[in-house]
Amino acid sequence: MYFYFMDRHLGLIHVRLQTWFPLQIQVYLNGHEWLARKLTARGIGYTKLDNTFARVEELPRAQRLADRFAHLDWPSILNRYARLVMPQLDDVLHGCEYYWVAAQAGSHETRGPRRGCRGDPSSRHHAPIEVPSPSASGKREPGANRFRGHSWALPRPFEAPMLAHHDAQRRRASSANSANNNSRRHRMFAVLGILVSLALLIILAYRGWNVILLAPLCAAVAAILSVGDETPLLATYTQVFMPALGTYLMKFFPLFLLGAVFGKLMDDSGCARSIAHQIVEWTGKERAILAIVLACGILTYGGVSLFVVAFAVFPIALRMFREGNIPKRLIPAAIALGSFTFTMTALPGTPAIQNAIPIPFFGTNTFAAPGLSIIAALIMFAAGTLWLSLRSRRMRAAGEGFGEEAPAKPGAATLEEAEPGDVPPFWIAIIPVLLVLGINFVFTKYIGPAMDTDYLATAKYGRTNAGAVSGIWAIIVAMLVACVVLVALTWKRFAKVQRSFNEGALGSMLPILNVASEVAYGAVIASLAGFALVRDWLQSVTTNPVIGLALIVNVLAGITGSASGGMSIALQTLGAKYLEAAQTVGISAEILHRVAALSSGGLDALPHNGAVITLLAICSLTHKQSYFDIFMVSVAFPLVSLVAVIALNGMFGTF
Repeated sequence: MYFYFMDRHLGLIHVRLQTWFPLQIQVYLNGHEWLARKLTARGIGYTKLDNTFARVEELPRAQRLADRFAHLDWPSILNRYARLVMPQLDDVLHGCEYYWVAAQAGSHETRGPRRGCRGDPSSRHHAPIEVPSPSASGKREPGANRFRGHSWALPRPFEAPMLAHHDAQRRRASSANSANNNSRRHRMFAVLGILVSLALLIILAYRGWNVILLAPLCAAVAAILSVGDETPLLATYTQVFMPALGTYLMKFFPLFLLGAVFGKLMDDSGCARSIAHQIVEWTGKERAILAIVLACGILTYGGVSLFVVAFAVFPIALRMFREGNIPKRLIPAAIALGSFTFTMTALPGTPAIQNAIPIPFFGTNTFAAPGLSIIAALIMFAAGTLWLSLRSRRMRAAGEGFGEEAPAKPGAATLEEAEPGDVPPFWIAIIPVLLVLGINFVFTKYIGPAMDTDYLATAKYGRTNAGAVSGIWAIIVAMLVACVVLVALTWKRFAKVQRSFNEGALGSMLPILNVASEVAYGAVIASLAGFALVRDWLQSVTTNPVIGLALIVNVLAGITGSASGGMSIALQTLGAKYLEAAQTVGISAEILHRVAALSSGGLDALPHNGAVITLLAICSLTHKQSYFDIFMVSVAFPLVSLVAVIALNGMFGTF
């Protein structure tokens, strides 16, 4: 039986199926057609006559594209078509797989000089890929999912001799040039469409619209404005947007759930307030800024969510700043410095989601590059604390004191919550925090590596490996044990422990759906042809994979206003490429993990960032009053620490 498909990326595909056992399949495709589509998508002009490239504008760039052909994920591509022509693979042959082999590429059709010279690479029109029958055992044989035999390489069509300048060929070339110019204009307009979509997302999110609603709508705007790119809206929503959202939920939902529950338990039991008050007592009220930064840092490093920390610490900060006559507009920056800078992205072992996202992409763990991580954390902490202290002195020297009390905004914390009240002793309150850090470390370094995880390579468990999941397992176990111990130690302090668990679980829904929606929005943007121009430009800035990763994560985090959302989009789109590039030149995956995490905490805290908006609402302050200092401690200094880490890694390697 013969089947013909028009593939979006590969063009016309011909599949030949043997209808008797062993059910062999042959797939025929044209590499030149794949390359032509790639050149068009990237706005590279060319003239293609029949199956020969007579002219290509940017030869080095086009050749780099051609060289990628051999490294496509061929098993996945071919398995998809095998299932289309062999539905029995999902029925009576469930569990069986084809063993793919690349046959030697040769000239199947040569009609004279016009279609390629004898012996010239451009004369290779098609390359069949032959496959033996499915494995009777249903297991992959050694070497399965790898090409055997002839090594694939896309012909170098640019080396073919130029064709004779026949009048008819000139007319066809002129028509092709016109089509390429139109294609280039379409790509540029598509980029403009992406920018319009992003601007709409940023403005509406800043004005309070929920990103769960905005993400699919803004993705649709980008798709509609992607002129020349076939992007059916409904298919894009169901086949691109929703799978990306679901994949993110599948990977990271347990971390959001346990983190929210743990934060709620710490809040309701009084443990968060107990720790904050003890830190204040140790540092003294004259060091109010340092006390607030340390209190927030300890709580967030122990796994308590930013929002719980802000509500717990703000009343204490309000009282301390008033007594010390420190301008209250510095409170948001002090909380931001302790909550979403060094403890979110830098300190090794932090259970923050930003430190967990790189794990499945790079096969690392939360303690990646510990030495460089500590240096980055110290830079952020020292520079931020010094900045706020100097700002406080200058403001007071200029005659600015605590300031007048403003009416509390809805959802803002109150001063009455600042009193210690009936809270557990500090030594009890700190135990769950220490358990999160300790169990995470022990599981990562000792328990995880000792586990027999060979079963992860089977189809039932997603054909993964321990390196991609053990880091996430460590956080899950640590948070789960900490929740159980916390409830056991403070049982009598809960008005109703069931309510605390329920409210914590429900409280995890909005954050993860917000981030997952942003990731899905990014997946749609990444699927558009216009994004290829942006991506290629970002990649062209540098060939260093560490610097390139830092650049693209920062840009996407800034665009989306989300550290986790921007980093997820970047890693899903280019994570594998940067890992391969790093391994080629001997760069450790650990530095990629740490740079990705640090970069996510740079430009993410721009004015439209959700955490910034929420923090200002809790403190009853405005962007005009407080954002400048927030920018310095959560954008400027994290970027300085990122540059320092990249420089130190370049000089001394990863440590």
